[in-house]
Amino acid sequence: MTAYPNNATLDLGPLPRDSWKNPARTDRTIAAMTAVIHSTDRTKWARTLADKIVSVPFNWPNAWGIQPRIMPKTPLKFYSFLRAKLDFARDPEGVELVRHPDQMIAEYERTGRMHGDCDDLACLGAALCRARGYQAVLIVAGRKAQGPFEHVYYGIVVNGRTIPFDPQEKVPPGRERAVERQKVYAV
Repeated sequence: MTAYPNNATLDLGPLPRDSWKNPARTDRTIAAMTAVIHSTDRTKWARTLADKIVSVPFNWPNAWGIQPRIMPKTPLKFYSFLRAKLDFARDPEGVELVRHPDQMIAEYERTGRMHGDCDDLACLGAALCRARGYQAVLIVAGRKAQGPFEHVYYGIVVNGRTIPFDPQEKVPPGRERAVERQKVYAV
């Protein structure tokens, strides 16, 4: 088992629960998430987990309706892994916490499972993609055209096209739920 530091978190402090409802706060929340993802670049754990995931044989799930020649296989392996290994867990009432990907990886190494919410999963997914050289993005989405952003997930950019991945909501790779508004942030 890999030895992880006792404190594998980036001290960002709790973010207000309503951080997605205000555009300036959304930008600050995404900036904090991007800092978390970039800090993972300086550690070996995301790269080590990415290499382990990539080394496992992978069969294309027919239910996804994806043509293998259209989408890179490595991000699909990450999506499948995250979908299978994550247990959704809300943040404590009144705060928005962002878990460091290394912290989630350490939990997986100890227990075989991870827990977190959409921002935690988006950070880990983006970090895994970056570890294998993909240009990662974070995508925030809202159900109402004038309403708040309510959800975040990750994606990659391939040949100028953003390919979304939302394993928490079990949306097939490359597809998105029907939303009224969204914003894409480069990581």
